[in-house]
Amino acid sequence: MIVLCSTIETTQNLEPQLVAQRSANHLTLVWKDKISQSRLPSATAIRGLRQLADATPDRIEPRLMLALALFDAGRFEGIAPLFPGALKEMEPRAAFELGRAAVHLGDLARAIPALERAAGADIPKAHGELASALLRANRDDDAAAAARGALARTPDDSQALRVLGTVLFRRSRAQEAYNAAAALWNAGARNAQVLWTWTCAAGALGRVDEFARLTSPDALFVRAQLDVGEDFNRALEDEIRSADGLARPASYRPTRDDALRRDDFEAADGPAAKHFHDRVRREISRYWAERRHMADHPVIAGRPESVTLESWALVMAASGYEGWHIHPSAWLSGVYYVDVPSGDPAARAGAIGFGALPTSPPLKGCAFPEWQIVPEPGTLVLFPAYFAHRTWPTDASHPRVSIAFNAIPA
Repeated sequence: MIVLCSTIETTQNLEPQLVAQRSANHLTLVWKDKISQSRLPSATAIRGLRQLADATPDRIEPRLMLALALFDAGRFEGIAPLFPGALKEMEPRAAFELGRAAVHLGDLARAIPALERAAGADIPKAHGELASALLRANRDDDAAAAARGALARTPDDSQALRVLGTVLFRRSRAQEAYNAAAALWNAGARNAQVLWTWTCAAGALGRVDEFARLTSPDALFVRAQLDVGEDFNRALEDEIRSADGLARPASYRPTRDDALRRDDFEAADGPAAKHFHDRVRREISRYWAERRHMADHPVIAGRPESVTLESWALVMAASGYEGWHIHPSAWLSGVYYVDVPSGDPAARAGAIGFGALPTSPPLKGCAFPEWQIVPEPGTLVLFPAYFAHRTWPTDASHPRVSIAFNAIPA
């Protein structure tokens, strides 16, 4: 049994405290650059890291770098051989990489002890990963304890809150879920997982007006047609298709079937990509500026003091689609459509849809409104990151090319 203390109060009846952003610094969005990371490397880069690891067997850093590269590429089975030996003697960072890879391979008997070792050494994200592994093993009490411990350390740990919320909703303890979300919100955690948990708990508790305000798309959803022109979109598509890293997505992504994905597209240095990201920042800043009067709405009151932009490019044809998901760590999300196959605008093929996030078991009272749009080239969509969404296959050989993005707390 894992016993972790928590500063999160789930027994009192709490209300989220909304604080209007009033200082001069909050009149406009403050943008910060995303810290560059070497993620999702190509097969060539993985080979290079493997050669470095083989050439320096006494050094842990090359093997950790290779483990991260393999994980991001979805090649989980290649991680365990990098860290042989007894777990109790293993470097905690290696135990973390071993444990989270084992989770994705379904080997919970190996994953949980490895993540317990990593969490015992306070490796970043280890507590949330451990909570998730325990939940998969149907050890709900231990999972909830680990999640509470993770949130006590890091209130914006969205993975830990997902685990805690799942356990509480399963046990019909919606008031505790509401209180946990409120406590985290009041502690400054303003991510999408907090708002999603808050919203579903409000629905389960029958707080009809509050649930409606949190789920209504009327004031929070934007669809715009950007006046960029066909030449710009063609240039942007050329840069996407020639981008290093455009490949089949890893299995843990919501992207499915006939699809290619390029993560960290915000780092692309082509002129069209740079112009696109500048335009997206302006559109997000406009979104905020036009809603500053909504200071009593959590999406606006909880807007981060500063944000950074992350994006990923998608090329989908025929059966390619995105499964239901939210963006747990973000504030605002969006997608821009570079190219879309022509079709019946009244049909669902190729559409993006919004609604309730499927859960097991289904959550009573968490029925977000459902709607969908069939995009055109040049369509930009903006929405709060806790709005669950998916796309449908186009069933067309002509690809749908898009760029999804998040504004995340910096």
